[in-house]
Amino acid sequence: MNDMHDSQLATGMVPSTAPEYTIFGKGRDDDSSAFRNSPEWGSAIVLVPWQQYEFTGDMEALRGHYEDMRRYVAYLDTKASFNIVGFGLGDWYDIGPKPPGVTQLTPKELTATAFYFYDTWILSQTAKLLGKDAEAKQFAGKADEIRAAFNAKFFDRTKRSYATGSQCANAIPLAMNLCEEPNRAAVLDALVRDVQSRSNAITAGDVGYRYLLRALAEGGRSDVIFAMNNQSDKRATAISSRWARRA
Repeated sequence: MNDMHDSQLATGMVPSTAPEYTIFGKGRDDDSSAFRNSPEWGSAIVLVPWQQYEFTGDMEALRGHYEDMRRYVAYLDTKASFNIVGFGLGDWYDIGPKPPGVTQLTPKELTATAFYFYDTWILSQTAKLLGKDAEAKQFAGKADEIRAAFNAKFFDRTKRSYATGSQCANAIPLAMNLCEEPNRAAVLDALVRDVQSRSNAITAGDVGYRYLLRALAEGGRSDVIFAMNNQSDKRATAISSRWARRA
């Protein structure tokens, strides 16, 4: 958290690496490079202290870095258009027909906006814990606005799934509570069908995979997680392919 605090720019942007030994882009104040500025990575300044609180009950990181968290969410506010954020790397290294890298199966706007929502919601909960009731109400209201915009843009009411229907696209709205309650069962079913249609292979990348596991587990489908991992051919092939391309 201290490294991210030191790396945070005056604008509130948090770079994708901290300490920032290598600055991607044109210089210290440049936020145009997706490799430097991606909400899925910069959001760590909000997600890490919240995870610390969830896992241990320790509020020290939330208390000590609340202002850093607030500044990052304010930065995302400046980048949003009608509550949709559209920049970054997306579901980095997802597994699709093209060589891995920047997201190919899931719109980057979906993941960026989802993290924008989740950061704002966490900030509302943090403000409440810290006794900042007015700010808690403000951020909760903003989170509701982002959720509404997210569902209006990405939820396909005919297919009952999100955007392209990829594993990442359906898992993140479930895990981050963006999906409206009446649609949760249908979206979970779409997610399971996608995994099973691939003989239990994954397509979610570095960002989406964690939320794929969360969505399945929280949806009572640990059987699907077991089937995904109780094999050696497709998983090993996917992992070796990733690292071979990175090497």
